[in-house]
Amino acid sequence: MTIPVGLASLLLLARAAAAAEPTRTPTGALRVFEEMKGVIVEVSGRVKPWVVHIEAVQKRGDQKYKVQGSGLILTAGGQIVTNHHIVDEAKLVTVTLSDGAKLEATVVGSDRQTDLALIAIAPPAPLPEPTLGDSAGASVGEWILAVGNPYGFDRTVYFGIVSGKGRTLSSLNPSSDVDAGFDFTTDFIQTDASIDPGSSGGPLVNLA
Repeated sequence: MTIPVGLASLLLLARAAAAAEPTRTPTGALRVFEEMKGVIVEVSGRVKPWVVHIEAVQKRGDQKYKVQGSGLILTAGGQIVTNHHIVDEAKLVTVTLSDGAKLEATVVGSDRQTDLALIAIAPPAPLPEPTLGDSAGASVGEWILAVGNPYGFDRTVYFGIVSGKGRTLSSLNPSSDVDAGFDFTTDFIQTDASIDPGSSGGPLVNLA
């Protein structure tokens, strides 16, 4: 391909100018983005050992289903919080830790209304305990990370903000479970982070 002389000269001048221009130090908005990237990488790495992968075999009638989700270690002794819908009516629950170790779990308790469940494993060594925050201190508009382990390989990180607080999800409470006219209220945090189904049960983390 032949490049016109005028265009070739402009290209050469542009390259020479780019080579002569000194590397600029990020300023203003660019510096904010660079700092935010560093914070996200640091926080997600800190959270990684606390997040587990969960597989449950559910039996409904004559059919068996495999359900996958995530969970958050609560205690060094093996208590883990996850979602009720992941372990509901499960016949077998298996937990995969961040180091790849797989352990069978038992369901300690489960609540359909809040979609929360507590399961327990018997780890060969103490597990890393997370630093838990106070959701009452979360502010609408605050940046957050949602962290899951949907496939059992490594964490999956989602970035977003707190979109709202004090939300009620009536879909978690089918009419067959509550009395007609019962005004059921919950206190969910709403986020715009795009969370995949396999990460359900993982923690929502602030950037502090």
